[in-house]
Amino acid sequence: IQLKKHDDFTFTHSLNVSVIAAFLGKFLGLGEEEIRLLGLGALLHDLGKLQLPPEILRKSQPLTPEERLLIEKHPVTALKILNEKTTLGARTKNVAFEHHEKLDGSGYPRKLSGRDISLLAQIVAVADIYEALTSDRPYRKALPLFEVVEYLMGNAGYMLNEKVVTAFVNHTSPYQV
Repeated sequence: IQLKKHDDFTFTHSLNVSVIAAFLGKFLGLGEEEIRLLGLGALLHDLGKLQLPPEILRKSQPLTPEERLLIEKHPVTALKILNEKTTLGARTKNVAFEHHEKLDGSGYPRKLSGRDISLLAQIVAVADIYEALTSDRPYRKALPLFEVVEYLMGNAGYMLNEKVVTAFVNHTSPYQV
């Protein structure tokens, strides 16, 4: 609720990512408990943005290097909030902490790579990218689905989990409703 008051766009984005991630988990054959952890972690993945000024979140111009650094701290902030305010398990918290890590080690906040990144966070990464690219943002219009699928496929096995991307693409309609 605090996130909705702080930034309605981020709140809506988080809800959408949670739904997409849960469907992806189902497509990947995860069990009911895993999907529950995944959905909850996805819902909380951008919680750290509560600590960011709304004007940065809604900025229509390119971010300055200092603003980019602030944005890149949101997974660490999310983990801190979750550690202080909840009794959630580590697997759920890790989703929020690791959702910007990339298989090739180019992500943040810890530059993890490969198997060091939890599967649940890898699923949320794909859902997060899809939802972000197919939504209008203050700095750009939504991209067409075929471009988003092309981007995901182009990064599969390199930055994104290939199995997750394949499951997503196999269950995505080329015609958005």
